[in-house]
Amino acid sequence: MRRTMRFPLAWLTLLCLPFAASCFQKSPGLEGQLPPQVDAGDLNVQCASNSAACFTLCLSPECALPDGGRPPVLETPVIWYQPGGAVNNVGTPTPAKSTTDACVAINDASKAIRKRACGACHTTGAQAAITSHFDYVLDDMKLATSKNNAQTKNMLVGGDPTNSYVYQRIVTGLHGPGSGGMPPDPSLVPGYVGAAAYQANPNIVVYPTAADVTVLHEWILTCMPGANANAHQNDYGGGLHGPAAGSRVDAGAAGRD
Repeated sequence: MRRTMRFPLAWLTLLCLPFAASCFQKSPGLEGQLPPQVDAGDLNVQCASNSAACFTLCLSPECALPDGGRPPVLETPVIWYQPGGAVNNVGTPTPAKSTTDACVAINDASKAIRKRACGACHTTGAQAAITSHFDYVLDDMKLATSKNNAQTKNMLVGGDPTNSYVYQRIVTGLHGPGSGGMPPDPSLVPGYVGAAAYQANPNIVVYPTAADVTVLHEWILTCMPGANANAHQNDYGGGLHGPAAGSRVDAGAAGRD
């Protein structure tokens, strides 16, 4: 009897060897302890990112998307920036600060870019502003609520760079001299800012780079008054997930001189 009982046990052992991990898998957690019980809440609603419920239900920081895939965790990391200082290696370095609201850094960089590229012509007291009636390039709220001189286009449209007149003029300027964009061709700058101002500082206008224009695009899309703070979020599992911009309520005041 003992001999015959050993054969089934031997066969079971041989069968389990290739699948040892599954045959003898231990429960998660410390040896001899069950994992803590977690209230998963409403299973029809996406669990909170990085929550215990997500890890219990999905073994992932996020649960599955409708297509079965698992979404990435898109939380905003700590961002370092130089307030009012250098942007894209142009400008005077200043002591750095950190934030977890991307719009804090983007608003600051946008203002620095506008100040060095547009401020010589489009701020209060600038020579060119007398005839252009455009002296508010650093005033976010006024940019968001004004039209061009012909009253045909919005100067800036929060959340919509494509239909923002000022932005499109700057994009056109990336094509170089003769493009008709802004800032004007270098040969025309003395006529806009005044000969004395140009002689005192031949670099009074710093032409935006493609990287600068990318910052301006993001500022209009997500950070200026009326922008879409959820532009980079995805809607799944009953809620929005991914990086969200902070409140834009005070963006206008923050963008003013």
